[in-house]
This record gives sequence, structure tokens and C-alpha cells, in this order.
Amino acid sequence: MPTDTAAVADRFTDALDRAEQSGDATPLVELFTADAELTNLAKPDPARGTDGAKRFWADYLKTF
Repeated sequence: MPTDTAAVADRFTDALDRAEQSGDATPLVELFTADAELTNLAKPDPARGTDGAKRFWADYLKTF
């Protein structure tokens, strides 16, 4: 996995583009580990782990 900021940003934007085009959250979920926490200010609790990342990004993709 890339460690420099530009490479990480590029990997994220590529995954986001692919997910938005396909409607499949998998490219984004693959960026997260089991100890990940994702927050949404509209929800009281963070999404945790890869299952939480899957739900988080699937919810995001429903807006398109």
C-alpha cells in the first residue's frame, strides 16, 4: 500500500471514481482494514471495520 500522501490520494480518487461509475463499493472497501472507523456527521455512531466500510460506502453510493 502506498505511504506517501500523493499516492494515497491517487489510490483513493481512483477507487472512488471506479465505485461511482460501477455503483459497487468494493474498490473503496478494499482501502480499509479491520480496525477502520468511518464517520458521518449525520449519524451518531461510526462505521467500524471492513463491514462498516462496506455499509458506509454503499450508503454513499445510493445518492447517485
